[in-house]
Amino acid sequence: IEGARRELRKLIGATDQFLKPDAKTKPLSDFGLFAASLVEWPVLRGGNDPPTQGTQANSVREYGVLLLPKSEGPHPALIVVADANQSAADICGLTPRLPASEQTARLLAERGLVVFAPFFTQRRAFSEPWTDDRSWLFRLAYQTGHHVIGSEVQQVSSAYDFLKSLPAVDSGRVGVAGY
Repeated sequence: IEGARRELRKLIGATDQFLKPDAKTKPLSDFGLFAASLVEWPVLRGGNDPPTQGTQANSVREYGVLLLPKSEGPHPALIVVADANQSAADICGLTPRLPASEQTARLLAERGLVVFAPFFTQRRAFSEPWTDDRSWLFRLAYQTGHHVIGSEVQQVSSAYDFLKSLPAVDSGRVGVAGY
């Protein structure tokens, strides 16, 4: 099984080593039972091999919305991945684009879970009429031996490490759900 996992990581370009999550948070909203914050941290250096090897200052970064219950923890945690037609802000209830019944991250936070919703590349119009953001990135990533899915797998893996490091999270109860 481990060999198959390595092969899959190679196929989707998810082979880079992560930096330790050194998160910065910015408060966004207070929902009463929980608070929402914008969170970011470095995931990967700008390049792993010379001559493009980067530093933490020019790194690939993770961005997302953290919904943290105000009640005493530790709490189970969930990484909630939005559909490519939605954003993390939509499923967290920070925008009016989705009805309340479809704001899955917000609904889970109301039930006492710590929720992290990463910002992924959405399927929206790009500068050219024949493509969208995700399709454009698929083409670029292929040229560099990577894949958008591999990038998203690495972002979820890094978010898992981040959530496990939070004192409010029961590190044995961290999961992933969504699209």
